[in-house]
Formats: sequence, structure tokens, C-alpha cells
Amino acid sequence: MNEAAIINLLEILAAKKALFWDKQEIDPSKDGHVIAERILEFGTEEDVKALIACYGEPFIINIIRDSRALSPKTVNYYALRFHVQREETRCFSDASHRIWQPF
Repeated sequence: MNEAAIINLLEILAAKKALFWDKQEIDPSKDGHVIAERILEFGTEEDVKALIACYGEPFIINIIRDSRALSPKTVNYYALRFHVQREETRCFSDASHRIWQPF
């Protein structure tokens, strides 16, 4: 991880403490999965750019593919943005509990 990118991400995390209300301390090296999910779901475009600069696109793509915490709308958006097939994501491939596909 780039030191400047980590500092930028820490500034964003400090400004968005409400997203991490259930966490005592946020450590970017240990809590990358939680940070990525919450910023993808609730962050701004600038927050997402800082997230990508810190962790890299492959990490974000893995979050999009594997996360159960992201909403279908968020997964759909980022799947389109990063050219990931929706069927490759857990959100849309694990959809047996849904009666219909909303997107």
C-alpha cells in the first residue's frame, strides 16, 4: 500500500466515523474488507478513488464478487464499472432466495 494513499484513506475514515459506528479502531491493513464494503455502499466517488488508490482494483473487484453485505444496486453499478459479469458476483449468483431479479 502506498503511504500517501493510506494517509488519504485515514483522513476519509476520520471524516466518515458514522460508517464505522460498530468498530472501535479501524486499521486499514486488517479491516480492508469492511472499509471497502462500507465505502462502496455509502461513500462518494472521491472516497472510492481513494479506496482504489490504497488497495488497488483487484482487491475491490474481489470485494464486489464475494461480498454479501453490498446491496444489489451497488454490486450492479460496480460490476458494470469494473467489467465484472453479474453472474460472477455472490450477490447475483446466490439469488435463490429471490423470486425475481430486480436488476
